[in-house]
Amino acid sequence: MLSEYFRRELEAVGYEPTDVTWSLGYSQGDGMAFEARVDLEKVAGRLLAGPQKAAITRVIKKAGPSIRIRHSGHYSHWNSMSVDAEDVSVESDGSAFERKAWSDLVDAIDEDVKTISRRLETDGYSLLENCNPAWFVTDKEGQFGDPSHVVWRTFEIGRFRVVQKLVEDNNFDGYRFNDGLVKAIVKGETLVCGVEATVFDAERDIELGSASLWGITDAPNLTRVRQCLRETTREAIADARETINRFTGRAA
Repeated sequence: MLSEYFRRELEAVGYEPTDVTWSLGYSQGDGMAFEARVDLEKVAGRLLAGPQKAAITRVIKKAGPSIRIRHSGHYSHWNSMSVDAEDVSVESDGSAFERKAWSDLVDAIDEDVKTISRRLETDGYSLLENCNPAWFVTDKEGQFGDPSHVVWRTFEIGRFRVVQKLVEDNNFDGYRFNDGLVKAIVKGETLVCGVEATVFDAERDIELGSASLWGITDAPNLTRVRQCLRETTREAIADARETINRFTGRAA
């Protein structure tokens, strides 16, 4: 989902990605980078204005230049990309004003690529964090791992001890639903997680039953998550009772 988000955002601003790489682990050198063909008219329309924009349109028709964004090195971040312009014919076929407009466009793209990389890095962290309860549940201690989770509540009911968890859903893909959902996750308007309920024998600490539900989307108040936890807990308790029945031949 994250890679697809990057691709769609790049295409929207005129970069046609051929490769997208990212490393978002809160370490030095982390970030996102990409290789791409540049839609010159679309990017020039966004970065230039007036006569310069018109000059680029003429240059494209007369000289047929192209620009590619290259990524190099072992890291994926805003400073690991370069602008590769194939523009020899601009010098021979373009007027002085057109050559200046072209040079300004190349410089503008060089800065634009860095700016977009930084923005998408920030968006990427937001997307990951808003799909991970260890980040977005701030009133409980999160436990990071694979997957990360938050112990929501632990309580006893009869002979059972119940542990409720909110769990990171590593397989969630908001694009199965709609593009707007993914953008809502980036903004923090929608949060994503799974829920798990595990039932233990309260005395012997033996797991008796469990249930889970994945792909839960909710607002920051987590009303739906709480409802899903209740439903999942009922299923886990029913599973525990079936386990006891199988081994004892009597109702729990």
